[in-house]
Formats: sequence, C-alpha cells, structure tokens
Amino acid sequence: NEVDAVIQVNGGSPLQPKITATGCALGALIAAYSAVTTPTIAALSAHIHFAIAGKLAANQAQTMGSFSSIFMDYIHMLDANLIEQYADVKLLNKQA
Repeated sequence: NEVDAVIQVNGGSPLQPKITATGCALGALIAAYSAVTTPTIAALSAHIHFAIAGKLAANQAQTMGSFSSIFMDYIHMLDANLIEQYADVKLLNKQA
C-alpha cells in the first residue's frame, strides 16, 4: 500500500452535494491528478482541491446559483499557494 493510514480531509460545503455532477467532476479531477502522481496521492489531492474550492465558494456565495458558479471558478483557479494556505488534512491513524 502507498499509505497505510486513514486520512481525513476537512473543508468543503454542505452545498456541494446539491450541485448536479459534482461527483463526476471530482472523478475527473482525480483522473487529472493521476496523470502526474500515484493513485492514492491523486485521490487525496483531488479531495483537498474540492474541499478548499467548496469552502472558499461558500464563504462568498449568497445563493445556490452563485455558489455553483464560484465553486467552479475556484476549481479552476486554485494554485499551490491557496492549497498550502487552506488545506486541512489530518492523519487519523496508522495501520501497524
């Protein structure tokens, strides 16, 4: 195994599941990250990316429609600096 641990990614917004095709978009982002790293790191990176985009969009949005648009904008414009600033990841346990 690449990582013998449970990793918790915090962030996001309760509005994310209300956007049609959000799960499909997450899958596409995992695939994009998979082009440049291992599957586990790709999945973790994509979930962090989505969590940050959701959190930042929720902080700005006043309606469901604006959340959807701002969320997609953040998916596109997140960079390494924003990811380092907002990533909230915890290693919950390590398997023996």
